[in-house]
Amino acid sequence: MSLYAANNILKGIRNYDYDSARVAGIIYNARGLEHEEWRVKEFAKAVKLPIVASIPRSDLFANAEKERRNLNSALS
Repeated sequence: MSLYAANNILKGIRNYDYDSARVAGIIYNARGLEHEEWRVKEFAKAVKLPIVASIPRSDLFANAEKERRNLNSALS
């Protein structure tokens, strides 16, 4: 679903102002799914954007999400 949403966001940005560069790249937040790294790389290649950061899977993010908190407040 994340790649689907990213694609829709990119379409909206390009429809709005195709001549200006408004997206610098993709931040890949790993979820631990099968073949996800390959999918993200293929998506990046298809939309001609670099992967500028890769965040490894961590239970800290999942736990903060379950608590409906951001990571900073969950660690405090």
